[in-house]
Amino acid sequence: MSFIAQLKGYFDRLYLFTSLEIFTSFLQAEARFSEFNVLQIHPLTHAKQEELIRARLSVNSTETGLDDGFVNQVENRVNSIIITSRIVPRYPFYILSIMQTFEGYMPGDISITSYGHCYYVLILDSLINSGVSNKDNELNTCFNFAQHLAFHIHNTSVLSDPQRFDFEAFASIYEEKFHIDRSTISKMQMEGIGILGHEGLFRSKYTYYYFLTQYLSTNDNEKCSHVIQDMCENSYQAQNYMTLLFIIHHTNDTDMIDDILLRTMLSLGEVDIATLNSAETHAYRTLLSAIPDNVLSRQSVEVVRQEERNLRDYIEEMENEDDEVDFNDIEPVNDIFRILKNNKILGQVLRTKYGALERKRVQEIIEVISDSGLRLINLLLQDESSITEYAEFLHERWPEMNVNELENLLRKIHFFWIVINLNEICHAINVPEIKSSINAVVNRRSTPAYDLIGYFCELDRSLVFGEQQRTLLRRLLRRHGAFVGRLLSIRTQQHMNSNRILPQMRQSLRAILGI
Repeated sequence: MSFIAQLKGYFDRLYLFTSLEIFTSFLQAEARFSEFNVLQIHPLTHAKQEELIRARLSVNSTETGLDDGFVNQVENRVNSIIITSRIVPRYPFYILSIMQTFEGYMPGDISITSYGHCYYVLILDSLINSGVSNKDNELNTCFNFAQHLAFHIHNTSVLSDPQRFDFEAFASIYEEKFHIDRSTISKMQMEGIGILGHEGLFRSKYTYYYFLTQYLSTNDNEKCSHVIQDMCENSYQAQNYMTLLFIIHHTNDTDMIDDILLRTMLSLGEVDIATLNSAETHAYRTLLSAIPDNVLSRQSVEVVRQEERNLRDYIEEMENEDDEVDFNDIEPVNDIFRILKNNKILGQVLRTKYGALERKRVQEIIEVISDSGLRLINLLLQDESSITEYAEFLHERWPEMNVNELENLLRKIHFFWIVINLNEICHAINVPEIKSSINAVVNRRSTPAYDLIGYFCELDRSLVFGEQQRTLLRRLLRRHGAFVGRLLSIRTQQHMNSNRILPQMRQSLRAILGI
């Protein structure tokens, strides 16, 4: 401390760097630090992440510019590993490591990769940098210790109250069962580098989930089976959802996939699957008057893309807040969240295991995801009289709001609820390698809703909007009525706003959409 006082006599500004846990544990109460401002490096936003991804891709690109569609695909792959900044912080190190792992796993083709391999590489890098030998015997020792530690943490629920975690007691009991040097444990706890903090808990959430699910998937006993079954039943709870999402990387247990499929199909089973055909949407013709024909942005593609990624930041923060809410006593709400979470888990199954699944199985998963998402749409698919009744009810609560204005607001909410759920379905199933299976399901079901799913997927996986996409748009506009046509138009215009399209193609689309 006297050294710091001496430095202040020579310099106008001092920067002291330390880890947050060291500062909190040992330095926070130090009076002589009270005049220092505490600064913290936050993870990148989605917009900054895209900038970094573009910069990294441009290093190996001979083209003057990168197709936005290609950047979108890389971004989606990275986001599938990060999940949220609470799991893998969006620091440049993690983003670049994930991209490098993609490239190294199958050079020149980022579409072929092992998602679990990305987490393994990050963990391996942390262990080796903390002094653990890269020889199999010491690495295996660390992995076994970490697996048992993660399962112990899960069983004792210490994450809800970290202060009561007795790491020394766990380590002593472990040493009685397995051979491990204390020096190896110390390396795992190395300050700022090791996978464990000084208190013995995992430094990163992805590390905890990785080792917990590795334990559950490699220990074939009744206790582990019961834990997995309970998680499948309560997948709407945040910790269960994350564990199931990670266990996909370790297990080939088809029973677990069957369990999730069945529970997804049974959730909201009394709600019809939306088809969005003319009979179903006839009552919503008034809704179209509340939705503009033209939503083309006057802003540049760069600005729109940044706004979209700012919205992703907001949605991610909202989802993190939702994870703190306990819905145990509200079963209909549990069903909604179960569908949303299970569809993401099943989407991860498609991404990581499509090559090991028969086409029939892949198409079954696509269909379950789509049908459950279409049931969510039908939750708000009310007739005009219901909208009027609800608007009048709201007017009684807030007399200052006009009934007609409330009706228009409800129609807009309803419209965007449809768009949001269609987008969620597409995000879950849209793996470029299974395009033929997606098209097979869309053609077999042959409803307007499935046609929309097929078109949305085609937009999102295309590197550039070309003749194939334009032909599909024309065919669907001829086939369907005004309601579905408006959905096609809005989604196409959103794509035009956020992706660079050749001027002649852009002009052609404006003519086709009548804008």
